[in-house]
Amino acid sequence: MYKITDIFKRKKKTFSFEFFPPKTEEGMKHLFETCDELKKYPDFFSVTYNPDGSSRERTLFVVNEIQKKFKIPVMHHLTCINYNERTL
Repeated sequence: MYKITDIFKRKKKTFSFEFFPPKTEEGMKHLFETCDELKKYPDFFSVTYNPDGSSRERTLFVVNEIQKKFKIPVMHHLTCINYNERTL
């Protein structure tokens, strides 16, 4: 599996899909089904967590599961709204 930095070095233009961590088990199942259907199109996936920090653990779980299950690089997308050096 390529690192995302390697993808950017290799290609002038990239394509990715962004996901938000689901809040329910049913949503998680649907997300992984969607990833399975879409995995052949993007260079990588991105998973963004809510700026209030409520989905931080779910984000890490989703990133790890997508990489393990689908062998595609995943970018952790940190939203910096309402954050400062102390809260990061």
